[in-house]
Amino acid sequence: MPDTSDTRPQIAGFLDTNVFVRYLADDHPEFSPLSREVFEQIERGELVAYITDTVVFETAYVLEKRYQATRRDIADAMLRLLRLPGLGPANKETLRETFDLWVSRANLSFADCFHLMSAKSMGLDIMITFDRKMSIEGVTRVEPPLG
Repeated sequence: MPDTSDTRPQIAGFLDTNVFVRYLADDHPEFSPLSREVFEQIERGELVAYITDTVVFETAYVLEKRYQATRRDIADAMLRLLRLPGLGPANKETLRETFDLWVSRANLSFADCFHLMSAKSMGLDIMITFDRKMSIEGVTRVEPPLG
């Protein structure tokens, strides 16, 4: 007899920043438990959720600026969630490296760290910028004009 059970997720959707924030901040009597359920559904494989880099950026920003969470705490929490197989940014490895750099380089913004890690992941070894902080091992800062 063929297996008729369907193990595919029943729901797929885009996950907004406020669900991340309510889950991680655990500060709202109604929305925080609902957000927790969303992440539990993802963990159980009942839901596949997609995000863009801007959701990660905005979550990191809100947690750092509004909730005064440390970069290390934010990175640990976000990386734990990004490891969920049912959560789908296309560039999880670049985001992981971005969080590592962001924690270690207090003088760089999350966006700067993401730009550096994106350049590296694209195989580019030159960052064209006026920002003197914008270099890491494997990516050299060069000021315009070039050539």
